[in-house]
Amino acid sequence: IFFRLGCVVTMKCGGPCLLTAGVLVVGAIVTGIVLIVMSFNGVGEGQMCLLYNTDTRIVDPEPHTKPGKSFVGLFSDFICFPKTMLVMQFDQSNPLSVRTREGLKLDLRINIQYRLLSAELYQLFKKTGTDGYKGTLDLVARSTIRNAASAFRAIQYLTVNKAEIAANMSGELDKAMGHYHATVRSLLLNGVTLPPEWESVINKQREALMNVKIAQRNGSLTVIEAEQKRNTKIIELDTVRNRKMNEKTIEKEQSRFENHTKINQALTERRKALLDAVAVRDAVLINTQGLLDEAVAARTGNVTKLTTERKELLVAWDIEYMQAIAAADVQLVRAAAQAKADLLHGFARVERKRGALNATRHALHRLKSRMRLNGTEIVTYAWVQWMKHHNPEDLVMDSYTPDSVLLAGQRAAFDRVNATR
Repeated sequence: IFFRLGCVVTMKCGGPCLLTAGVLVVGAIVTGIVLIVMSFNGVGEGQMCLLYNTDTRIVDPEPHTKPGKSFVGLFSDFICFPKTMLVMQFDQSNPLSVRTREGLKLDLRINIQYRLLSAELYQLFKKTGTDGYKGTLDLVARSTIRNAASAFRAIQYLTVNKAEIAANMSGELDKAMGHYHATVRSLLLNGVTLPPEWESVINKQREALMNVKIAQRNGSLTVIEAEQKRNTKIIELDTVRNRKMNEKTIEKEQSRFENHTKINQALTERRKALLDAVAVRDAVLINTQGLLDEAVAARTGNVTKLTTERKELLVAWDIEYMQAIAAADVQLVRAAAQAKADLLHGFARVERKRGALNATRHALHRLKSRMRLNGTEIVTYAWVQWMKHHNPEDLVMDSYTPDSVLLAGQRAAFDRVNATR
């Protein structure tokens, strides 16, 4: 940016602005060098790192284990973990308190050397972050060693070789730390601090042994008397130890018995509550089933009754339907017969009328042709013939024709017909 700005200033201003352009170019070069230097980051000799982008906040899962500088970019940085051997120590000032199989308390002085697994560095970072692995592995070590220590009796810490106990603890701790991406290189059991009761018993035994040796040296006691006193002291010490062990065992058994009693009581109450709930549920189911059976029976009775009534109604309807069909058929036959009779009677009347009409037409035609009468005279003749066979009172005269003219015309036609006849 500075370089381009210097070029623009030089092009626009010419010679007088060359100093300003030079300063801008030098600033651009210095800025570029600073940015390039800031883009490099290194991995230490005893470190293994993960690349972290500060802009996107994304961690690269691939670990960087080779020491040296590398170009990582302006917005990237390394998250580093130690690659060397790490030490976890429980010394005299910070002992690890454990319990034996009998429940007695012991303080162990242990030195642990472990190393982080570079191939699983990303998984370790996801679980513990950058510095949380120390506290996590410390808790894992304390818990695992306490569990491993409880597998041995108290006397074994005095008689058995401590390397065997340390080897057992080392194997268990390596398995536990493997889940947190670390491995145990060595575990040393430096010392065991006994309780005060044990210390006093051991001191008394040592004093008895010293007294026996002193007595034998001075000749005041015989070897047999010294052995007897020594055995007596050992028996007393064993009696005290056994009594304390028995007391611890009795307390442990009482605590276990009380726990079992409480658990059995809780289980009994739980079973009783379950049985009560099952009984209530069965009673509700039985009552519900009874109600359902009653409802089904009532529904079945209603359905049967409705079905019977429906069948009876269907039968009655079929009977009425058949009766109606039969009555309709009878009426149809009667109506057909009556219609046929009326039709035949009407045909007969029509034929009679037609025959009479044809005969009258034939007669009038013969009369017209033989007598040489016109239409009016033929009508007058027909009217006169009608008057002979009907009542004259039934005659309705034409109101538009004078009576004298009509009667005169009728009379003349009648006379003419009679004369012709």
